[in-house]
Parts: sequence; C-alpha cells; structure tokens
Amino acid sequence: MGTMPAALEAISLTLPDGSVREVPPGTTPLGVAATIGPRLAKDAIGAELDGRKVDLRLPLVQGGAFRIFTAKSPEAGEFIRAVMADMMDKH
Repeated sequence: MGTMPAALEAISLTLPDGSVREVPPGTTPLGVAATIGPRLAKDAIGAELDGRKVDLRLPLVQGGAFRIFTAKSPEAGEFIRAVMADMMDKH
C-alpha cells in the first residue's frame, strides 16, 4: 500500500486558541465550524485562513491559521465589508 498521496493527507488548521484541528481535504470552513460546535456553524458568517477571507462553502485545500467569524466577532463589520467589496468587484 505505501504512504498516502499528499492530496489525501489531512489538513492542519490552527485555531485562535492555539489548538490544531485535522480535517480531510475538501472540508469546508462551515464543516470545520460544525466539528467545533453546532452553534458556531449556525452563527458563522465567514472564515479566514492565513489572513485571507474564505467562503464558508468552498472546500479547503491547505492548512494554516484558521478563524470562524460570527456577527458577534469584533471584526464582523470589517469582514462583511471586505466580502461585499469583493463581490462587487466580481460583477
């Protein structure tokens, strides 16, 4: 059998509290939020990976520093503005 191909290795996400969560490639940020807690998944409005805003529904392909944002997050307003600006640029 040998070793697993790199594409199938788990993705390591470092959470704000310093803990590391291993997820399969293709897991969405919303899926990660659900593994942390159902309430977080319900309240999530966005995510950040290594300082870049990422869509909750797009599969993760790499690991790094990972955060979930909710409407109660101090950065929520800034996050929403950045996402809206990005959406406007694409249209």
